[in-house]
Amino acid sequence: MFDPGLIHHPNSTEWVPSDHVAKYILAKLRLPLDKQVRSRLRAECPRPSLPLHITDTPAIDPSLLTFFSNFGKDPRKGVDRAWALCQDKVLDLVGPLSRIFDLAESARANDESIDPEELSLWTQRAFCLLGNANSAMTHERCKGLLLKLDPKLANLASKDPGAKADGLLFGDNFIKELSKYVTTFASINKAQQSLKKVFNSRVFVRAGRGRSRSTGRPSRNQGFRGSFAYQQQQQQDFRPQFYPQRSRGYRGRNQRRSYNNSANTNASASSST
Repeated sequence: MFDPGLIHHPNSTEWVPSDHVAKYILAKLRLPLDKQVRSRLRAECPRPSLPLHITDTPAIDPSLLTFFSNFGKDPRKGVDRAWALCQDKVLDLVGPLSRIFDLAESARANDESIDPEELSLWTQRAFCLLGNANSAMTHERCKGLLLKLDPKLANLASKDPGAKADGLLFGDNFIKELSKYVTTFASINKAQQSLKKVFNSRVFVRAGRGRSRSTGRPSRNQGFRGSFAYQQQQQQDFRPQFYPQRSRGYRGRNQRRSYNNSANTNASASSST
């Protein structure tokens, strides 16, 4: 049996498959499968039953689930669930690869030739499942990067750009669409910041005599200064008036002082008489 650890002098030369094989790989390697298509393909070529559940997608340990449940959390949701689905799609390859391996070993043991048609069909099925797993992992990488950029952009990673990405993770078309969304979000955020500045601006005492925008109470942003101005205004409203009422007309400070002096002079003269 083949052991990769025994390779000492690997040949790192490039090679290109035949045209029709290359076209098939190009079409399938980054193509996600519909849920129904994947289910039918898995039913046609299930994973072999092996000891120790080696072909099963690893589940979270029950003791660890109990530990998380004590904190009110479920690790089967969120990030772990996404990567568990990716791993499940990768392990789907065990089915067709086991078929191919078994065909080759049976032919060698019986000194027979392998049916090329059967070998080709199982290989094509393997590439379909490989493309589905590859697309799922590409999606998670894109989603992870977009989450770091801005959580609002995470939903844009819903589709794999496919072979059109030309070896890139997102591709030029996706980057163009992404720039449109980024510009839109930047405009929205800028507008929101402007609205916050408008509604959180201070109302000065001269403009509103210590009153807030609508309720007459000091706003939160005015703090102690606003409330103090409001109290001063209340004190001024109830200050006793020692000068004539409005019926005598308006008088400035100097006039008020002269009026008070004349009143005091008249009072002293009458008392002396």
